[in-house]
Amino acid sequence: MDLVCGKDIDNIRQVRNSPLLPYVVSYLTGILISPHLNITPTYSAIIVYSVTLSTILISLAVIRLKDFRWDILIKYLLLLSIFLAGNFNNSTRLSTTKNKQISLLVKEKNMPLKLIVKNSVKINRNSSSAFCFSIDYNEKILLYIDKRYPAYDILIGDTIIINYTGTSVDRLGQNGNTGWVDYLKSRGILSFGYAKSGEFKVIKPRHKSIPDYLMNKKSSIIQNLSKNYPEENWVALIAALATGDKTNLNKEIRNAFSASGSMHLMAVSGFHATLLYIFLSYLLAFMGNYRAMKILRGILTIVTLWILVIVAEFTPSATRSVIMLSFYIISNVFSKRGVSINTLFASALIITIANPKAVYDAGFILSYTAFASIIFISPAFRNLIKTENKIINWLWGIVSISIACQIGTSLISINFFGYFPPYFLLSNVLLIPLITLILYIAILTGAFAVFGIGYEYLIRILNFLSESAIWIVSRIESLPLSVIKLNPSPGVEISIAVIIITLFIEYGLNKRVKKYIVFGCLVNIALCLLL
Repeated sequence: MDLVCGKDIDNIRQVRNSPLLPYVVSYLTGILISPHLNITPTYSAIIVYSVTLSTILISLAVIRLKDFRWDILIKYLLLLSIFLAGNFNNSTRLSTTKNKQISLLVKEKNMPLKLIVKNSVKINRNSSSAFCFSIDYNEKILLYIDKRYPAYDILIGDTIIINYTGTSVDRLGQNGNTGWVDYLKSRGILSFGYAKSGEFKVIKPRHKSIPDYLMNKKSSIIQNLSKNYPEENWVALIAALATGDKTNLNKEIRNAFSASGSMHLMAVSGFHATLLYIFLSYLLAFMGNYRAMKILRGILTIVTLWILVIVAEFTPSATRSVIMLSFYIISNVFSKRGVSINTLFASALIITIANPKAVYDAGFILSYTAFASIIFISPAFRNLIKTENKIINWLWGIVSISIACQIGTSLISINFFGYFPPYFLLSNVLLIPLITLILYIAILTGAFAVFGIGYEYLIRILNFLSESAIWIVSRIESLPLSVIKLNPSPGVEISIAVIIITLFIEYGLNKRVKKYIVFGCLVNIALCLLL
């Protein structure tokens, strides 16, 4: 997302002068340290309120005691308040979930439960499955549904009444599928169970929330398209690219995108939000630049962008990008200058206030690290090639951003996923323009389908472009050493980082490039050690 990056802005100075930086760092530090402090939520709350009250009283006293400088003390008390607030927010969540990786639903058999369906039901050949949530036990579960039951009738927000017998998700890893178990635990799912046909009841809510309605609508559209075009890959691919829903994407295609280093295109992020923003800007340009019209256009654009976040199920990367774009749009409406660094910090604060556990999420860490890399590292590479040719500039922009993101996220990605895709640059250069075209044509196809005019021709084009994208990633996957599997220990990670830093210091392109590359490597080391 390059909308908020200025070419002549000293980003280091912006970070140093950002008023939000110390408070965001304090809040995130409070979240990260809270599991190790063993302070109960009650004591944490007392400390937070005491420090905050002291800060307020001292601030009021400053008015009368003008001869003494209290500003430094107030600053540190505010930082302490924010740190304790982060600690309190996370400790409350940890206390609620018992702060342990043991399910409360595996102790007894046939427990009567009310389960709320939290995601679209995944329909397979032998059974269907859905992530559900037990309000009584404040716990998520994976529920397998009998194939004889029409699972497509179960929607997000429905309540399932069942006598539940839970089994620890560790059992699912006995066949070597430890990655699936780790994924479930990262989502807070600690047990799974079965719902046999005739032994459970589905209750429809009287009124569905807007997010539930939109997510059900998304699932319905994808299911209908899959039924109408069962033999074609474009439906599953576009669903993954546009909404992040990889449910219907077959394993071969998913592995090919992963091996080519282009899996990030299937996570709704700033790339998708920016494309939608540009499309809406052109679509609503007829409204003119009168103040009332600018405000209305801004509202329509922000609402549409947040619909994208909802259908992407509030992933950290989508939420981060849309929060930042919302600030950017508001600043444009009121003729103010948007500041990328402050909006970056503000979005992190908003997300972690709503969900402090997001700071441990791979999507959250990689999204912020990648965007910070675009801001700090990408300009150094972009300035290496300066030309008047717009096509070369655009392609070099893709290259510089791809290199910057890999420098910023490489060790973190290896730490999370255990492999490195060496052909990431080739895949990004080939796929980003193609995926951009696919997404825009998909939007036009949807618009034409509403009116029933000419959309079949666009579907043929989508099918051709989608098969082209699949062919590209398959060819890249077939190249030698397309995936380098790594499972380094922290000591090895630090050694690699030190070697990288040393090489770039000795053989770097120029001083300015070295500075940003070293910064990216140091961020990698810090996050790997911390998380």
